[in-house]
Amino acid sequence: MATLDTFRYRPGGFPQPRRNTAPAAPIRRDASAPVRNRARAVAADRAASSRVNIPRRVGWVCSVMALAYLGLIGKLAYIQIASHSRYVAEAKEMRRKTIRLSAPRGVLLDRNGTLLVQNEPAATIVVDPNLWGADLNKKKGETFEARKANALNHLETLLPEIEVRAEVEKRAGQPMRAASGKMRYRTVDLARRVPVSLGEKVKAAIKEHGIIGVGVLPDTVRKAINGDLAPQILGFTGQEGDGLDGLEKILDPKLDGKNGFVIAEFDKARVPIPGTEYRRVDPQAGRDIVLTLDAALQHDVEAALDKVFVSSHAEAAIAVVLDPKTGDVLAMANRPTYNVNRRDPQTTGGRLNRCVSSPYEPGSTLKVMTMAAALEEKLATPNAQFYCSGGMGIGRRTIHCAHGAHGDETATDVIKNSCNIASAQLAFRLGKEKLYGYEKRFGFGEKSGAGFPGESRGILAKADVWSDIQTANIGFGQGISVTPLQLAAAYAAIANGGTYLPPRIVWGMRDQATGDLKPVETPKGHKVVSPETSRAMLHMLQEVVDHGTGDKARLSSWTAGGKTGTAQIAQNGHYSGKFVASFVGMAPMSDPQFVILVAVTAPKGGHYGGVVAGPVFKEIAEKALMARRVAPDKMVIEDAHSKTIRRRKKANNAGGAGDVRRYAD
Repeated sequence: MATLDTFRYRPGGFPQPRRNTAPAAPIRRDASAPVRNRARAVAADRAASSRVNIPRRVGWVCSVMALAYLGLIGKLAYIQIASHSRYVAEAKEMRRKTIRLSAPRGVLLDRNGTLLVQNEPAATIVVDPNLWGADLNKKKGETFEARKANALNHLETLLPEIEVRAEVEKRAGQPMRAASGKMRYRTVDLARRVPVSLGEKVKAAIKEHGIIGVGVLPDTVRKAINGDLAPQILGFTGQEGDGLDGLEKILDPKLDGKNGFVIAEFDKARVPIPGTEYRRVDPQAGRDIVLTLDAALQHDVEAALDKVFVSSHAEAAIAVVLDPKTGDVLAMANRPTYNVNRRDPQTTGGRLNRCVSSPYEPGSTLKVMTMAAALEEKLATPNAQFYCSGGMGIGRRTIHCAHGAHGDETATDVIKNSCNIASAQLAFRLGKEKLYGYEKRFGFGEKSGAGFPGESRGILAKADVWSDIQTANIGFGQGISVTPLQLAAAYAAIANGGTYLPPRIVWGMRDQATGDLKPVETPKGHKVVSPETSRAMLHMLQEVVDHGTGDKARLSSWTAGGKTGTAQIAQNGHYSGKFVASFVGMAPMSDPQFVILVAVTAPKGGHYGGVVAGPVFKEIAEKALMARRVAPDKMVIEDAHSKTIRRRKKANNAGGAGDVRRYAD
């Protein structure tokens, strides 16, 4: 019968027969042997069980790996199929940039083609904070903050006049979510239109110090060739290139071109990637503007005006030069002034174009309009007689002549002597409505339309509110305010035969691409007085210079005419002790080429227009006539007069006493 010793324990709990049936050697047993045998049996059972479970574990691992691969395949399918368009768009957005192509702004030229304002090369310093966090090399310790500090520290050294950190923080703002879902900062134009040399320094620093997020872009800066020449007329542009003052502002739509752009996918060196999207729209350049100004004459006018402004210690001084045949503004100067290329916040007073924006009471210079209206209406002739007692009662008021009683005088003497009393009498002869109508036809009370910003209409009340004293005052230049340009244009109507031509500052435009020059349409004028009235007034104005209050405006080789003005400045409803000393004239009188107005505000040491402004007119007129090569006419007149005297002497010697009486003056 088999015993337990006959079988040996095998995994699975099934007894197996011994292969070797030989009797075993007797085993020495101790007390702990059963425990050790049981432990060995358990360990052997576990090892056997592990060997049995290996296939099951491999299956589980393979299943998990298979699921992982299935998930990865699903994710790839989601990215490459379901979300393909979104990721392609996001990748394009990372590479695609829009680069603006700035349109060249038109230049400003004078009537002779002399360059007045041009575009000069410059640079713009750009900061892009997004690059501080892109493609960080963490092994080298690169961080957003480290890159930012490196860029800003060097920029603070290179741009000491700019609060670099404050500007970047303020203008970059908080990051905003882009279309791709990523948070992005705004790019900052830290310094625009800086000198090219500074841009080169920044480029060198970027290369030397490995600055990231800073770039230098080509740009242009607007510069006047001579910053001191006509700055109030030319004006200036802002940081964005738009006109802010003067003609730069008023002509901005014509000067400013249309910017172009490039949309493309760029690599890190900002080079378009071949074979990718590329779209380019070329910029359209602005138009060049040709002004009516004569740069050489403008320089002469400003030099002459500087002298009187300094010598008279005046508060202000202005000068206007017109071509009476066209209405072209040939020169226009203001004092105080400033340099348009170096604008100082303290020079705001120098930016004011007083020629169009500061109306004043013209005083005696307006008597010419009153006299011209009376001649045109046949209410007076050049030889009509007047009597000036030095004063004239009007209601409870009395007006006076500044030069005392003139006694008996002709209409020509009225202008030559600058008589207030006779001018008031002419105003009453005309009546309120007619006098008002002529003032309007001479251009007063309306903007001239010349094309200057900030132009004033002046002050001219309607006739139906005029009192008798106002009518008399307007007759000799008080109670009405005009701009210097308005008054010069009115005198141009007298000089050109009686036609008022609106003044203009723009002569034409030039296409930058083709160079084609296109004149602008000349404004149509209107008849104010007849040629006969114009000739009579020219004779009176010449008498003022030859024998009247304007003798200091007399030219050496040309005939000249004009009218002096010494007008009190009204302040707070009363006339102050300050005056505007002015002179408006023309030359030569045989065929006037120029109308020149000079006005000096509050001069010290003398305030009469003939004394203060007359010499300035003379200097400007002689230089202008020489520059235009106008033949002297005073010598011709004197030669003709000499021939007449010689002819009379010859006739007297041959014909006796009767002939003497015949040819006597």
